[in-house]
Amino acid sequence: MLQHRNALDNLMASFIDNVGVTGPLTTESIANIDPSTNVISGRYAVALSSVREFFIGLASWANTLLNEADESDQNDFQHDIALVYVTTCDRIHEISAYQDRNNNAMANLDSIPPMLPHELVELSVANFIQKIR
Repeated sequence: MLQHRNALDNLMASFIDNVGVTGPLTTESIANIDPSTNVISGRYAVALSSVREFFIGLASWANTLLNEADESDQNDFQHDIALVYVTTCDRIHEISAYQDRNNNAMANLDSIPPMLPHELVELSVANFIQKIR
C-alpha cells in the first residue's frame, strides 16, 4: 500500500515541478494569494503565468495556436488548464491508499491487516490453515 501512496505523491510532484502548482498550503497562505493571477482549489494554487510557461514548453505549435487566439480566449484557456491541475492535486491529496475491508479510508496505519485480500485468495488451503494458526 505504501507503493500506492508513493505513486500518488510522485504524480503530484510532477504537477508541482512541471506546471508550478504550490501546496498543500495553509489557510493563511491561501488568503494571501491574489485570485486574479492565480487559480486555487482546496489547499493548492498555481499562478496563471506558470501555466502559460508550461504550455509554451509543450510544443511550438501549441504556443502558436494559443497566440493566434484572442486575449479573452487565451485567459480562459490558461484558467481552465490551471483549474485542472490544482483540482487534480487537491483530489489526489485527499485519496487514502489505505482502505479497510469496507473500502473506507483507514485513519490508523496500525490497523492494516497483516494479509491483504488479494494475497489471501492466492493461498492454497494448506497455506491458509497455516496462516490462521
